[in-house]
Amino acid sequence: MTLAALLPPVATATVLNCFLFALAWRGDRTELRTGRTPWPLVLGITYIERHALALPQQYAQGYADSIECTVCPAPMKAERMRYLIQHHPAVVPFVQQHIPPAIQASQQAMNQIGAALLPCFEDRA
Repeated sequence: MTLAALLPPVATATVLNCFLFALAWRGDRTELRTGRTPWPLVLGITYIERHALALPQQYAQGYADSIECTVCPAPMKAERMRYLIQHHPAVVPFVQQHIPPAIQASQQAMNQIGAALLPCFEDRA
């Protein structure tokens, strides 16, 4: 299968995913404003209880917003580094090596976005 053949289904899946995420996010924000427990959390807890699933060990250690991807930089916080140092010391050098360049690239991208968008709002200030 060629890359050209993959693009239409990947693009469709991406658009659908974005749409569904936006709906879920909007519902979640509405529920938080009204004081109700967000429905994705209710569904997740119900599924976990119904199937007697074990939660990751880091949840009991005060790091409950962790995902299972050990070296994913998305949720990188002090708690995550402490967890990695204690439970996955072999990946710590990899994370320490790759986080600074990822931060720098993110900052550069945000600066480029800001430089492109801020002029659009200067007339309105």
